[in-house]
Amino acid sequence: MKTKIIYGLIGHGKVARHISHYFKLLSIPHKIWSRQENVEDPDVYLKNCDVILVLISDSAIENFISSWPHLTTKKVVHFSGVLTTPLAFGIHPLMTFSEKLYDLYTYERMAFVCEQSTALKFSDVFPNLRNKHFEIKASDKAYYHSLCVMSGNFTTILWQKLLSELEGRFDIPVEVGQHYLQR
Repeated sequence: MKTKIIYGLIGHGKVARHISHYFKLLSIPHKIWSRQENVEDPDVYLKNCDVILVLISDSAIENFISSWPHLTTKKVVHFSGVLTTPLAFGIHPLMTFSEKLYDLYTYERMAFVCEQSTALKFSDVFPNLRNKHFEIKASDKAYYHSLCVMSGNFTTILWQKLLSELEGRFDIPVEVGQHYLQR
């Protein structure tokens, strides 16, 4: 480990669980705060953390940070692929997060896309991660994120349509289409 940083993770969803698991695999110290599991205010519970990762829904990020201004005395980061806010530095993991947690190899291959910033860099936030990371202009985030969403969702819709039509219209078993998909 290069630097001993304690992370505060805010959230209870898939991203928070995956990042926590990744940190556990690397023995990176962190604390997790969520409304579901903590009675203490986040600024009290996470007071000893150096970096705060706000891993909640995009629409709740700014309101949450504004509600707990003490957190802004630390490095505050969000993982939204589209949101740009002066309240936090944007770093987006280019990854899908399923219910199943991944192994270390998978997490280390995950790339991060960061907002260009003169104030903060990926290495300032994650000096102990070896992940590839790239910077884009904040003005390009919406376009970048729309590409991510299309690639992750449109292909699924196309495959569902093919399998449905093979079976429903042409009386071809779904397994035949699934074999095609696997190749």
